[in-house]
Amino acid sequence: FADIPSIDGCRVLDDEDEFYYFLTTFIRYGAVIITGLPAVPEMIETLPEKIGVIRSSNFGRIFEVKIKADADSNAYTGEELRAHTDLATREYMPGLQFLFCLQNDSDGGMSTLTDGFAVADHIRNTDPQTFNLLSQTSIDFVNKSKSSDYRMTVPLFHLGRDGQLDEVRWTSWLRAPMRGSLDDMDRLYSAQKKAYQLGNSDQFKAFFKLGAGDMMCFDNRRILHGRTSFDPASGGRWLRGCYMEREELWSGLRMAARAKRARRAS
Repeated sequence: FADIPSIDGCRVLDDEDEFYYFLTTFIRYGAVIITGLPAVPEMIETLPEKIGVIRSSNFGRIFEVKIKADADSNAYTGEELRAHTDLATREYMPGLQFLFCLQNDSDGGMSTLTDGFAVADHIRNTDPQTFNLLSQTSIDFVNKSKSSDYRMTVPLFHLGRDGQLDEVRWTSWLRAPMRGSLDDMDRLYSAQKKAYQLGNSDQFKAFFKLGAGDMMCFDNRRILHGRTSFDPASGGRWLRGCYMEREELWSGLRMAARAKRARRAS
């Protein structure tokens, strides 16, 4: 996962065949970095809306990731963010996430991505007992604020009807206190600790630094994201983000394929 696909942003915006390639790459790998886009705030809407409909959340339609004096999340500080998925407290966790860099001049602030499916498959192959525990035991995720109170109870690894992974729900700081016997809790804590350590290890974690005009696109139900710590006094760091559903990506691909067939026919 260290070699994350990278695509020229100008070509994605202006070349429909390159846009089709971007969509297929996004689906195949779960993550892609678009480079060299115009470094303007509205680009966080321009490219995603070329795919489909942006999803609003309690953070708004578009959200800002930068230092805030009254920060209510570590995301708005210079502290490290360990690998996680966003909105684990929601019934339908957003399928896709886009993070667009407008400024990144500080010391540190490396972005990170981890393939959560690769971590889960590794655990399934090397420690089936732990995998079964994390895919069969529901965990309470809670996010309570002044204006909202979201709660969801689901396993860390979610399996589809065919027994294959279709989602990882991974936000350790949104996990509520667990209940049960001491023996059961000890086993579940140990299983979660193993998963979190693997997800944040160099074995599975890719590091890179976004520059102004770069956009990170990833499947929020598969890919864990985070960042290293940075020094706000050394320079500014400003990202804008939005969410979208997986089905928008598939719809966008079908529409792009339809247009591609029409171009060939003409």
